[in-house]
Amino acid sequence: MSAGAASRRKLRGALLAAALLAPLLVAEVAVRALLPEQAPIRLGQLGDVLENDPRAQFMDLVAPDPELFWRLAPSVRLAEDRQPFYGRIANAQGLREEREIGRVKAPGEQRLLFVGDSCTFGYLLAPEQSYV
Repeated sequence: MSAGAASRRKLRGALLAAALLAPLLVAEVAVRALLPEQAPIRLGQLGDVLENDPRAQFMDLVAPDPELFWRLAPSVRLAEDRQPFYGRIANAQGLREEREIGRVKAPGEQRLLFVGDSCTFGYLLAPEQSYV
């Protein structure tokens, strides 16, 4: 294949890509211009929905977070006889841990981050009873 043929093939590919992307770009701009931006659900709104619901205890455990929607509130400890959540919920850093975690690891220390749902949290369990 000659250099001229390769150049024409690249030009056709670029034109095809532009022809496919241009309508999507126009649609994106139109949607952003015509439709109002919807406000994200706020944690307070969730609390209003859960009011008078047994799950409302959840609102005692969390704090609003602009990126994550909510996170565990720092330094939460509930009575041991409270259900479904009880005992230490979060340390001062907002982590599901009894002790504070230093920002700098000690030499040779290994750390694991567990991310998950209610099973990872240890729903209905004390922190020392969960698999984490």
